[in-house]
Amino acid sequence: DVHILRKTMQAKRPHLPHIVFGHSMGSFIARDYVARFGQGLRAAIFCGTSGGNPGTGIGKLLASIANPLEANPRIYKLAFGAYNHRFKDISDSDYAWISSDEEQIRLYEQDDLCGFRFTARGYFDLFDGLSRVSRRGWAKRLPNIPMLLIAGTDDPVGDYGHGVKKVYQRMQRAHKRVQLQLYEGMRHEILNERDRQRVYDDILRWLDSV
Repeated sequence: DVHILRKTMQAKRPHLPHIVFGHSMGSFIARDYVARFGQGLRAAIFCGTSGGNPGTGIGKLLASIANPLEANPRIYKLAFGAYNHRFKDISDSDYAWISSDEEQIRLYEQDDLCGFRFTARGYFDLFDGLSRVSRRGWAKRLPNIPMLLIAGTDDPVGDYGHGVKKVYQRMQRAHKRVQLQLYEGMRHEILNERDRQRVYDDILRWLDSV
């Protein structure tokens, strides 16, 4: 689907540079996509990504034996259950981990397209995508284009910056053109944080530079 969209846009705007941006689960998709189809892209940005999850294997196993079309609370807990632990003493919301901006959390909670439970098959695909970009050979398959990693230091998806640094180091060891920007105190949705304009400005400056 990503490749179809890219080819469609390149046909309509062949004179423009084409850049992939993926956030969160979308960053897993984008990382896999760039490793497979990245030739010809001008650049790529991976936002709010993960360095890997030790529960990925058991998650895939549970998802593979569950009813594929039903939501499964055990798999949801395995995937997201620990994310709010650091924030439950400072917020009543189950989604405090996404942003320190209470208005953004309220909008998230009220949005029917947010917060719903995946089907078991959806979780299988999530775990499978993460496992593919967590393999040792992933970074070596990336093209030689500028790439940017951005995340908040209070983002549990990226293990509070540690997982994102692991991805950065893998890319560096594979001699890739990569930069890392961690935002102190920001949570998962850095594009919806209190100081989000700083993030947008940094992204724009980086895009201009490449």
